[in-house]
Amino acid sequence: MVGTVLLGLLTGIGWIGLLGIVVAHWSSRMNCGAANGQRTGKRLIFSSKVRQWPSRTAVFWLLIFITFSGKGQSATYHEVRLQISQTNRYGTAAYPARCVFGSNKWLIETHFAPNALETSYHDGTNVYATWEQTADDPKWAEEYKKHYGTYPATTQELKASGWILLRITAGKHPLANFGATFPWLAFCSGNYLRQPHRLIPLGADMRHSLESFGFTDRTLVFADRLGLPQRVELFTSAKLLRKSARSSALLRSTRHPSAVQVALNPIVTAPEGFMAARYEVLDSTNVGGVNIPLVFRFEFYEPSPDKKPPPKSDAWGRVTSIRAVDEPPSIVSSDRRFGVIDYRFRHPFKLVDEIRYRITNGIVPPVSDPVLQSIYRAKVSAAAYDPVYKARFGIYGLVAVLLLPPVILATLARRKRKRQNTQPNEQK
Repeated sequence: MVGTVLLGLLTGIGWIGLLGIVVAHWSSRMNCGAANGQRTGKRLIFSSKVRQWPSRTAVFWLLIFITFSGKGQSATYHEVRLQISQTNRYGTAAYPARCVFGSNKWLIETHFAPNALETSYHDGTNVYATWEQTADDPKWAEEYKKHYGTYPATTQELKASGWILLRITAGKHPLANFGATFPWLAFCSGNYLRQPHRLIPLGADMRHSLESFGFTDRTLVFADRLGLPQRVELFTSAKLLRKSARSSALLRSTRHPSAVQVALNPIVTAPEGFMAARYEVLDSTNVGGVNIPLVFRFEFYEPSPDKKPPPKSDAWGRVTSIRAVDEPPSIVSSDRRFGVIDYRFRHPFKLVDEIRYRITNGIVPPVSDPVLQSIYRAKVSAAAYDPVYKARFGIYGLVAVLLLPPVILATLARRKRKRQNTQPNEQK
């Protein structure tokens, strides 16, 4: 916020300096004839003492104005605080969220999980997401034990360890739960929506849902530099639903055997072109030439005999405050330690969806880093092949085995006929 105030102050001083230069210039032109000029016919000749460049001080403030006024306008970021409420068959839940967004970077904080703070940060290239437990949840702990056979670490134990979970995802989409993707769509999706051939994924947990990338969309955006969506309608597509089950964004290592069968033989039950979901801005405001949603909702539908079926669930977002802020800082800092799950590393055929390592210096290494490459190669060498890939490869191999003998026989017969046709010509 201090940087924003400083830029405004420098811009104001720049305007004053520019106005002073203009006034001084025209004043000198009006007075130069009386002081040092002489007329030759209708022409006024100025002496060298009067026709001077503006002072160095005025030029300095003019440069300050030119430099900082443009930056102040292009680097504007906004912070919104909002309340989100969701209603589905399990009941109604409400939680707060905070978003900082601008032309390229964004930050989302949400309490979607009642016992944790989830933060997502986009630096223009990758999305960095942290999950910090803030309280113990006995019900969740019991579910965790049923799945993993042991209780999770308590909040006190996690804070004492000093380690924070960090997930890294390439691209502009958080690929997270609905608590992050809902405010992302409202305030941070402009650059993503401008990409060619992009899809808007749909699902409670997009890395695990086989249908996440199975929808076409009809999107209307605000006509400003951010281009946030005003309305988004998502429609089922049989072609995309079949491809979605094998999307590179999905996690394969945690798939249930039944999910493998679905990925091999996707069954599309929804009618083609059915509107599965709709996002809509109901109220907005214009701040500095940018349209910012104030009230917005997301409705989910399922097929029904009715022409307009009621939504099976919905979510509402209501902004409580807006203010101009500085560019959001990275959530990866040297004063904290991170256990990293890096999804930038994925093997196309083996069950390697990510690599894991630790960061203690606040610097995320690039994909080309030799240490990370070594971790990746070691994991690939020890990993099993993706069962979906093996099954598909096996089918293709079987087809090749079945087709190969007829192809060989047909080739031999063609060569034999060719030899028979050439022999009579040689005898003649």
